[in-house]
Amino acid sequence: MSVQAFPGGRLLVTERTGEGLVFDPSGTPVREWESPFPASVYATDGTRIVAARSPYFVQLVGEDGSEPLLWELDTLGVPRAGLGTIRVPDIKYLAQLVNAGPVAVSDGVVYFAPLVRDEILRLDRTGSPVWHSSRGLIPLEREPRFAAGDVRRVEHALINIAMTVGPDHRLYVLGAQDSAATRLRLDVLDPQTGAIVDHRI
Repeated sequence: MSVQAFPGGRLLVTERTGEGLVFDPSGTPVREWESPFPASVYATDGTRIVAARSPYFVQLVGEDGSEPLLWELDTLGVPRAGLGTIRVPDIKYLAQLVNAGPVAVSDGVVYFAPLVRDEILRLDRTGSPVWHSSRGLIPLEREPRFAAGDVRRVEHALINIAMTVGPDHRLYVLGAQDSAATRLRLDVLDPQTGAIVDHRI
């Protein structure tokens, strides 16, 4: 699901079901750990490793609000500190969906973008927002909900799909131009203010 640079010239690979796998430069696996969430995606800048609920493999698992939004891990993959607070929706089994999203880390700074909300966040060391940015694409956002009918299906908007900090130190967010993600757009943000400085559709 993702590949990140890891200390010592190694690579950190996120597997589909959320496990972290570290490879040395020769391609030999040297370390593996279990996901701290039902499924995770990892970001690192070589000094910090952060796990978010995976936006690529979302499971319907209820939460009561006791878990953090993100986990900071040590280099062995052991959770060391929780960052931020999750949102518990009215339908608690949609908590993984509501709190999933891509994460990026650069120079010790953590950025998070919820999968189903038009929001991009820069977080401080405790997980509190320093700023939040929005594309203004969805005039009226609503919580995900189960669709009517015999088949279990969840109605939700896909907003933020992937995120990284580029070599120019700006934040790049791949998101949906519409709620079904049939068209994508790439937004470029100023990492200091959250202002959108460019975008491509």
